[in-house]
Amino acid sequence: MTQAFNIKTNQKQIVKQLGRKYKKHLPEATRFALNNTAKKLQKAYKVQAVKNLDRPVPFTLRGFKIGFASRRKLESFVVITDAVAKYLKYQIEGGVSRPTKPEAVPTQNQPLNKYGNIARKKLVGGNMEVRPTKTGMGVWKVFKKKPPVLLVAFKKTINYAKRFPFYKIGNGVVKNVFPKELRFSLRKEMKKK
Repeated sequence: MTQAFNIKTNQKQIVKQLGRKYKKHLPEATRFALNNTAKKLQKAYKVQAVKNLDRPVPFTLRGFKIGFASRRKLESFVVITDAVAKYLKYQIEGGVSRPTKPEAVPTQNQPLNKYGNIARKKLVGGNMEVRPTKTGMGVWKVFKKKPPVLLVAFKKTINYAKRFPFYKIGNGVVKNVFPKELRFSLRKEMKKK
């Protein structure tokens, strides 16, 4: 997934008003502004992922990558790597996941690790059994004198609600950050000879 932005400017009018000195420095200032905006956008995505998602793993947070602008190509972007986008797309867009194999979904009885995922070691033991559930199969903890407890259910479809406002975050950061970064970069470039 890529968050691409089309920033329209009245660059030609600005250059006419500012003169040749600005025209010389504007491309380099724009490059810096685009790259600094992309860095701030990447940081915002990571912060918002922690706020909006249930204990995201470090792999998810490292999945936001930057494509930097160059002098020849004044374009920068923030992309979600393919491996992370496979599962994060349901948090962004919502919808129904239909995995090729039934997916393990924990119940409230299943201990989770610090990232909110199934602790695999907790599913292994002599008192665990795979048995039918109301909707398919599941892993049950079996006791001698108590009824069995369902720990994990295997589901063929999972419904997701939108939880991570990826596009809203991107549009907001770019709208607020890029103009400030461009003004700052242009002032900095103008100090150079």
